[in-house]
Amino acid sequence: MKFFLFILIFIIVPTFFIESNLKSALFKKVKYTNVNEFDAKIDLYSLNEWNALFIGSSEVHWGISPTQFEKALDNEQTKSFNFGLNGMTIDRYFRIFPYLNKTIFNRKQIKTIFIGLNLTEPRTLNEGKLDCNRLGSFEKPIYLSSFAKDSNLYYDLCDLKWTAQMLEPIEKFSHIFRYRQSIREYIFRRQKNTDISKLHLTEKGFHYRKSLKDDTNELELTKKWFSDIRNYRDDSGYNINEILKPDGLLSKFIQKIQKFNIKVVLFNNPTNPKLIKLSNGHLNFSKNYKKISEWAKQNNTVFLDVKEVREFDSLKDFADRRHLSETGAKKFSLLLGKMYKDYLTNSK
Repeated sequence: MKFFLFILIFIIVPTFFIESNLKSALFKKVKYTNVNEFDAKIDLYSLNEWNALFIGSSEVHWGISPTQFEKALDNEQTKSFNFGLNGMTIDRYFRIFPYLNKTIFNRKQIKTIFIGLNLTEPRTLNEGKLDCNRLGSFEKPIYLSSFAKDSNLYYDLCDLKWTAQMLEPIEKFSHIFRYRQSIREYIFRRQKNTDISKLHLTEKGFHYRKSLKDDTNELELTKKWFSDIRNYRDDSGYNINEILKPDGLLSKFIQKIQKFNIKVVLFNNPTNPKLIKLSNGHLNFSKNYKKISEWAKQNNTVFLDVKEVREFDSLKDFADRRHLSETGAKKFSLLLGKMYKDYLTNSK
């Protein structure tokens, strides 16, 4: 009996207390997603009530200013937030749907979700497993994080080695074991930094960047990339048939969102005009633009007719070969807001 009481008082009760409070206490100090900007966005999103949301990969993260979008709408009722994330294509969002469902979609305030697509350089979406250790520098930290384990992104997306597969049931059962890497970060005092001014984030989730003309280092890197012919492929047959098929990920993802009576609006992200010219990207755009327009009509989905934005300056309005600068993002967000306002007016 004494032994049982000892186990209960000194092991079971403390362990239960730690398991119950670890998440809320730990991630006030260390990064939940392994990326400061992502942690900051989660924090910012939780501070206010939003009724419109922008999602997509880095082109949305750096390319949409909710403030300018709302300015164009001239509608005080619209409260929009940029939840774009580096490397988060539609297949990634689809995989973290349980997390999105719990934290975003079940909020009755969300009325509209805007999804940014790249029609010039469409990416192949992946429904299988990936070697997450070989992902890019933006994606890898997120997919190996405590957030990824909580949302099942890590288990569903990553091609786990047999040792990791053996640990999966224990990690799903125990917070202490699942968050062991984050606990290590705390022990070594590697605390997170969610100061939005230092991260160049606005309170609405927009991450602003310098233009190429104001960033000498990035300009040199971009020039070097443009000068290497190996970076250009013959993409004449490259299109978005894959994501537009009836049982494709885009259809599945939108259907899940629409079950919450949330309107889905698609739009295309701008690409640096120099990249479009050098890679014949306008051919891809024209072909994919036509397909997405037809698909949207058939699937009760709004597609904003932004077309290929040719008047953007490749040095002033872009921060690199693909992503918009702060100047370009504000310009594009105003344009997108005006187009959505026109759509709302004409659909009455």
